[in-house]
Amino acid sequence: MARIIGNRLGIDEKDILETNWAKIGINLKNFKSDDVNEIIRELDRLSKDNKRILVLFFDEFQNIKKVNINYGSLLHDIFDWCDNTTVVVSGSIVGMMEEVLKQVEEEKPFYGRNFIRIELDKFEREKSKEFLLKGFEEEKVKIDNQTLEKALKYFDGIPGWLALFGRSYSYSVKHGSKVELKLILREASKQEAKEFTNFLKVSNSPNRYAGIILALGSLKKARLKEIRDYVSTVLKDNVRESRVKELIDTLITYGFARKISTGVYSLPEDLPTKLGLVHSAKRWIKKK
Repeated sequence: MARIIGNRLGIDEKDILETNWAKIGINLKNFKSDDVNEIIRELDRLSKDNKRILVLFFDEFQNIKKVNINYGSLLHDIFDWCDNTTVVVSGSIVGMMEEVLKQVEEEKPFYGRNFIRIELDKFEREKSKEFLLKGFEEEKVKIDNQTLEKALKYFDGIPGWLALFGRSYSYSVKHGSKVELKLILREASKQEAKEFTNFLKVSNSPNRYAGIILALGSLKKARLKEIRDYVSTVLKDNVRESRVKELIDTLITYGFARKISTGVYSLPEDLPTKLGLVHSAKRWIKKK
């Protein structure tokens, strides 16, 4: 495998085995979709020869657009030629990830392919508590009830935030460091802010999206007209109510807003997401 990658990059296979990033990095820009396809085909063949299943895991799949390869061609090549390979894709922004997959499907349908969808919903409070306590038990880490209750309140059943808290808390305890719950909360909100900023960078109406987030952050829960009035005032933009509705629907699809009841909207309930979204929106409007 090192020989194949080395040949494609034009470097010695020894540099691959020794992870010589100085040489690997320079040549990665010449790495094409066909190169990736060939490597995966070879991995599939080797797995089959060794009576193993090759599993390719694409985490944060919504970001694959940033990679300079034809991901549609890559996925189709795997499905067409790698019968010993299973592909798993996951993402923290479900709406964006599904949009990417939909674009691939529209370009060239996956006829006859077997897809299994697993959606990880928000945990109920008791499930969140059980999730954390079992994790700490496995890590042989103790947690006081007050800190546990704060974590349950802050992270509001979001599996990713609970996992981040559990991992960070366990690391601090094992290394004899003081556990700073607010620092973990800040790290989670930074991640959300980054995701939303990335969304704004590729959207057609970034200022209006940011304005809507600020409206929901300020008003807590609001009707369409209230949101439109807020956005129009902040941006000095006489945006139509129907357009605001379209933008809010997109934010809901991407998990950046939610519909409470008919015509009433708010930000997601968990604290890291709220803080991250508002922080990102404020910075975007400020630099506008």
